[in-house]
Amino acid sequence: MNTRRSSPDETNEGSTEANPYADTSPEVEAGTSSNSQDQSVFAEPWMTKTTFEPDEYSDAQRPVINTPDVEHTVWDEPSLSKQLSGETPDDALTWTKWFQQKSADTSVADSWLVTALLCVLSGPLAVVTAGFRFGGTTFDVVLLLLVVPAAEELLKVMLPLWVVEKRPYLFIASFQILLCSACSGIFFGALRHVFNVTLFNPTSTTAGNNPDALLLSIGMHFITSIIAGMALIRIWSYATQNSQRPNLTRGGSFGLLAIATNIVFSIAAFALNI
Repeated sequence: MNTRRSSPDETNEGSTEANPYADTSPEVEAGTSSNSQDQSVFAEPWMTKTTFEPDEYSDAQRPVINTPDVEHTVWDEPSLSKQLSGETPDDALTWTKWFQQKSADTSVADSWLVTALLCVLSGPLAVVTAGFRFGGTTFDVVLLLLVVPAAEELLKVMLPLWVVEKRPYLFIASFQILLCSACSGIFFGALRHVFNVTLFNPTSTTAGNNPDALLLSIGMHFITSIIAGMALIRIWSYATQNSQRPNLTRGGSFGLLAIATNIVFSIAAFALNI
């Protein structure tokens, strides 16, 4: 009796039990779109993209990896575990290294040029943004006395606050922040009074005929802007002295004090019809 040993392929074909190690995923050619039904690693988008041959394309045509943004660098993540990732590499991008490098590259002239621009633009921009106009209802009065002061204080220091948070190296002294805040308050108070008299309420003669109304408006916004500037100084000073990412909550107490002072002034002005 002749016997013939079956080959492994024939054995597998006749078997009713599938080979758990067999690769049943379809082949995906480079450059084709992946199939949502295919869970194979070979169907991943990065596996299906066409690659460039070294002898066919120049370096300018090759896909490059963008430099990580300092705002999203993994080495500054609070949840990063040094026990798992080890010490930070010397060439790793961190906020501290970025700040130190930018501070060294920023000249005194550039710093004061930015300061001058902020002094000129912060107040007028805040007035344009805070173009509030209200009627005479009770809701409008409450909104004017409680909500508007908070918006005004935020808008007056909006540009310096952005620099403190995103580009703190542009300031080299805390006096620059205080100067920006003071100028913003003066410009805001003056322009706000002019707009109220000429645009928002041109028929009223109370504000226009009161010689002290302009001075009161400038004085109020100057004081509250100085207080808000102290909040920015606290944020900036701690970040720069400790080479840490700015934390806006450090200026919260001064920010609330500026808003509360604005509310007190607004209620007094409303009660005195100034």
